[in-house]
Amino acid sequence: MPGTERRLEITFAGVMRPTVVRAVFDRPPAHFTRDYQDVHRGKVLVEVPAAYELVNIAIALSDFGIADKDLIYQNSDYYRDVRRHFDPFRDHPLVRKINAQLSENRNVYFPLKMNAYSLTLDPLGKVVRSDIYDRTGFEGSYQNEILPLIDDLNDFAARSNFRQFFSDHQATYRQQEAFFETEANVGQINVWLRREFPSVPAYDGVKIVFSPLVGFNQSLAIVEADSYRELQPHINFPYGRNPSLSAGADAIERSAILFTEMNHGFINPTSATYVDDINRIFQDRAIWADDTKATQYYGSPKLLFDEYMNWALTSLYYLDRMSPQDFEIANESLIANMENRRGFKKFAEFDAALLRLYKARPAGTPIEALYRDILAWCLALEVDQGSTPRSAPSVDRR
Repeated sequence: MPGTERRLEITFAGVMRPTVVRAVFDRPPAHFTRDYQDVHRGKVLVEVPAAYELVNIAIALSDFGIADKDLIYQNSDYYRDVRRHFDPFRDHPLVRKINAQLSENRNVYFPLKMNAYSLTLDPLGKVVRSDIYDRTGFEGSYQNEILPLIDDLNDFAARSNFRQFFSDHQATYRQQEAFFETEANVGQINVWLRREFPSVPAYDGVKIVFSPLVGFNQSLAIVEADSYRELQPHINFPYGRNPSLSAGADAIERSAILFTEMNHGFINPTSATYVDDINRIFQDRAIWADDTKATQYYGSPKLLFDEYMNWALTSLYYLDRMSPQDFEIANESLIANMENRRGFKKFAEFDAALLRLYKARPAGTPIEALYRDILAWCLALEVDQGSTPRSAPSVDRR
């Protein structure tokens, strides 16, 4: 019923946080009109939206955003331009309110930023609610955390002359959008994922939303309404380069920040079919995870397995798109990052096992059909490590 309170378990970056929200159960997350569907169906679009950038600027000005370099990328000319232009307004109520929310709970960053896409600027430059989106946070959320700040956003935009700043930096936005459209080849990523996960209902459109200010974090919204499904990765721009790779392979490696978010729209529903097996096999976390590192954010067996699959799938994508020489360099770097920095203790072995299965699969066999085999390998590794024996994966291939 509209207005009913409901206790939800909302996941932010893998962390489960119980909260009471006032949910409007009869309100869909969007209203995809027939005209909208006709224009966007089958397309992959990349954009830096104005209202979205306004929110990211406010986050970047906060004390919390300045201190947390994982949230805000600070080593760019664009960031320096933001600070020069907007620093006189760091004491604005909008910035102070955002800072207070982040200081209380860092994970509020994700719904604040993501829901900024449900706002837009009207022809006069006023921040208003989108005609299309009610909310653009994590799938299943009934809140829109940015709405209480609309008046503050409008006041901040007017006082700081945000419209002029946004207009003056269009070349930066277009240049970064072009990277995803051409060098990273977002269309190819979408085609590859759809081919390898044919059982996942197709997404009617893809919108890649980003800000040049976003640091090392990505998230995914799946917005479904009016018989239309939209995949909406919210990502950062990959500033770093790998001089050891050819130019083409470097672009593919940099596009991993997009690939590893888009693929959750395919990995997660597929692994849900095997959730009982995943829970049974991955319950012994000590084998798989060093929870003094990033694995602590993947607290359930399914979240942990999905992240193993996430980056092992990236290896398969590299294999298909890179030369053998470039693949060896990129794959070695990927494994080192996953094991040494992020704490996925068995990633090298997991990655090698999935690569073997991928190379040996019969022609035309999609990756989704390899899930049972990779889970059987995981079970065998656990037994080899001395873990308590458990029954083999029981779910048939999709």
